[in-house]
Amino acid sequence: MKKIIIFITLIIGLLSCDISKNKPLPQSQFTTIFENNNSGHDYFPLDIKQTADNGFLILAEIQVSTSDFPVLYLLKTDDKGKVLWEKRNDDLVSPTPNLIENGSEFQIIAMNKSTLLATLIKADETLSKVKSFSDVYYPLAAQKTSSGIALLSYNPEDRQSILTKLNSSGNTESTGKFDVFEDVRPLVFGHLTRQGKRKPFMTGELPTGKLFFNGFTNFTHALTFANANGSQSGIMNGVRYESALSAILPLSNGKFSATLFDVFGNARLAIQANINSESISSINSLEGNILQDLSLYSEVKLNKILLNNINCVALLANSKNGQAIIQIYDESAGKLIHTAYYGSGSKTEVCNLISTSDGGVALVVKMYVAGRFGRIMLYKLTKAQADAMGGKTI
Repeated sequence: MKKIIIFITLIIGLLSCDISKNKPLPQSQFTTIFENNNSGHDYFPLDIKQTADNGFLILAEIQVSTSDFPVLYLLKTDDKGKVLWEKRNDDLVSPTPNLIENGSEFQIIAMNKSTLLATLIKADETLSKVKSFSDVYYPLAAQKTSSGIALLSYNPEDRQSILTKLNSSGNTESTGKFDVFEDVRPLVFGHLTRQGKRKPFMTGELPTGKLFFNGFTNFTHALTFANANGSQSGIMNGVRYESALSAILPLSNGKFSATLFDVFGNARLAIQANINSESISSINSLEGNILQDLSLYSEVKLNKILLNNINCVALLANSKNGQAIIQIYDESAGKLIHTAYYGSGSKTEVCNLISTSDGGVALVVKMYVAGRFGRIMLYKLTKAQADAMGGKTI
């Protein structure tokens, strides 16, 4: 990236400002837009993590004219948002949208553009290969587990969703195969290329160690729970591929926070849902509140985050008026305690929100420059602002 624009801003709704008592903003608060001269390229931020030097690592993909699939992009900043280095690899495409922590380093799973097979790589300046998989096609989602990685992929030859459990070295411990019973390559291809509708593919681990995935199985998009040997233990079916869970987060009390979209794309939130991982159910049985502000088929993230010494659930999504929306809920009470919008004047789409080492938070979004060119934008908020998100009065 050739040009970096850094400016300081007040976050409306988080802090009030008395001009007569104006003071310099703390260094731990900033907003950075990462701009470049390649105006025809479209950047999609996927994840953010804070590194040991208090800087930030941002995973993204870039839509370019030379590739059907968006290519891998990795950006490293210092603790003030200044770019230290950036890496792009046009042979690795459509990375799963997670920086996966493994000891003191981070890893990425992306797809080899030539073979369409999954590749595990280091998330550093080298982008060096950790492992190439010979039988894992179309990687769709990956998540850190207590012992390694849960990886969801799609096998087009057998028309199966594949849930692979990897250890910390990237070796396969178990594999679960789940029949879709029909060819869903057009849906998978549309998702990975961003030429079709993005699908809410997810993987994760319950506190009990049981794995789950949200993906295609048995003619539908479903939340599927797997036993240790990879066999199915329970399932929550969607309505074909038109209505499904859009986010799922296991809570400490055995319940789940979950969002879903109906066949018309409208969103609903169940902040404390009872979902049985040993039974068959339907998302139609999931009760929750309609999220009126969300755009149709909005991508949603649900994160656990500590704010104001309160265990919270953060809901991140895109609003109907083209802003990124964050709602903060008290995890134990299920009560909404804060709502904020980001992106006034330019269309903005949410990516991820994390806690930082100084007690603040970092938020990465996609912001459209001049309404057309997608760029990565980083908000860094102070501890006082983070506490305000957790309900503390400033």
